[in-house]
Amino acid sequence: MRAQQATGEGAERRRRGWLALSGNSNLSTAARSGHYIYTDQPDVAVKAIENVAKRATRQG
Repeated sequence: MRAQQATGEGAERRRRGWLALSGNSNLSTAARSGHYIYTDQPDVAVKAIENVAKRATRQG
């Protein structure tokens, strides 16, 4: 049931809403992960954090 809630038109609309809050936003997904991405795919989580840090230092 939860997997179905994370997909579909309503979920897509919410994702677009989050992206619209910032002019410097990025959406990435970890397709082979559950809720705890940092344990399922730690490499994906680390890369996302590194990307945020890079973008923040370029703006600062």
